[in-house]
Amino acid sequence: MKTRHRRRSAAVLLPGLFLAAPAACSSGPPHHPYLAAVRSADRQATSDFERQVFADGRVTEAEYEEAVDRYVRCANERGVEVTKLRQPAGYYGYTYTEVPAADGILSSCAEGTTVLIEPIYVAMVTNPQAADMDDLIAACVVRTGLAPAGFTGAQIKAEKAAASRQKRSIDLPFDEDDPRWAACVGDPLHADKTADRITR
Repeated sequence: MKTRHRRRSAAVLLPGLFLAAPAACSSGPPHHPYLAAVRSADRQATSDFERQVFADGRVTEAEYEEAVDRYVRCANERGVEVTKLRQPAGYYGYTYTEVPAADGILSSCAEGTTVLIEPIYVAMVTNPQAADMDDLIAACVVRTGLAPAGFTGAQIKAEKAAASRQKRSIDLPFDEDDPRWAACVGDPLHADKTADRITR
């Protein structure tokens, strides 16, 4: 059984979090911060299912569940045993058996099912106001005691940029293997209870 992070798509495979926080759209119902992202995804849709999901300008929990079920069913039918794992924030990570061409099969099965739908849904449930994600994560690691008071999203951005330029891993002023970091990255608004359970 192979497991890995996808987010980050988050060794469980987690959905490709996160969308950059879009500017709020000011015209036409439904009015929510991810409307522009939904409309952009609709233009990229490759299946009737995706177009049906995006038609009303939002992604519901039921539609997300259906997308995940289609993805898992497709992979299983093609010989890759995928198991979905419910995450505390309300989305799924995945484990799967390592077989020849597994990555190609998973990518193919995501097309038309989860590849466009899942990132939007995950962003909607973990960051409903489309706030700056680095700011949310920074506030979370401070709340959980992982980072000192005054640690900011700007510091995360600066370190990510430096790491990208220097082609290295990020190096933040705390232990990134601490479960609180993963909890804050996965669900920065609601990670406190999860982190409390982990650190006790």
